[in-house]
Amino acid sequence: MSRPPSNTYVGRFAPSPTGPIHIGTLVSAMASYLDARINNGKWLLRIEDIDRPREVSGSAESIIRFLDCAGFGWDDDIIYQSQRNDYYQHILQKLQEKDLTYPCECSRKQIANGIYRSICRDKQLSTRQPLAIRIKTDDKELIFNDRIKGQRSHRLLSQTGDFVIKRKDGLFAYQLAVVADDADCKVTDVVRGADLLDSTPRQIYLYRQLGMPEPSYAHTTLILDHNGNKFSKSQPGDKILKPQLDTLVTAWNLLQPEILSTKDFDSLDSFWAWAGSHWDIKHIKQDQIL
Repeated sequence: MSRPPSNTYVGRFAPSPTGPIHIGTLVSAMASYLDARINNGKWLLRIEDIDRPREVSGSAESIIRFLDCAGFGWDDDIIYQSQRNDYYQHILQKLQEKDLTYPCECSRKQIANGIYRSICRDKQLSTRQPLAIRIKTDDKELIFNDRIKGQRSHRLLSQTGDFVIKRKDGLFAYQLAVVADDADCKVTDVVRGADLLDSTPRQIYLYRQLGMPEPSYAHTTLILDHNGNKFSKSQPGDKILKPQLDTLVTAWNLLQPEILSTKDFDSLDSFWAWAGSHWDIKHIKQDQIL
């Protein structure tokens, strides 16, 4: 549910630079941006470029340029995950000091139905060879309230298993990096696409093991193709978006029940002024098919 305006609200948008902004990314950006603005909060921009092998050259600059030209205004300097490895190592060491991690030599083929069965938890593996690092989980019921999806529960050990927090190739995993960054920036509210809902129990678990305050979560509308698949940046035929009024109106119409037209506004500024006072997360639409 919506919160009263508060200067303590800190939201963020954290795209991966694996291609230009597409409509699904824009919808997530708009939802997080408007929720921060209607709550008189800060909105941060973070480029999640930690997975360098997947990065598409020029994508980070393209995303930033689009957001800027489309009228999104972020607070504080842009954060780049690729520059924060020392901090992630510090967070990893905190978990290691609590005896919550172990090295793992397993391949993806050894993970049945997406659940890791703690195969390496009790092995004494030499860390002289490249190995992944996993965190030990438990099977306690983890319950959290999503502002859009409602109450959710998950048992990590049986439904997910011990998950990777540092990869075999030496890169820090998404789950650890995002928790480290959100905690460091004092993010209070995460508004993001529903495709990341399954990551939330893992991230909350990390917060709790680290003794850090966890943010509120809201998982918003997914944009699907006619086959029911989520739009991706590499999807064939997905047109390149332009940072103009009709693009923003389209994104709004995918999120909220009040259907707008470009004729309703004479500029990007007038759109943002209207949208910033009419956004209501309680009325968020379900997944939309384009």
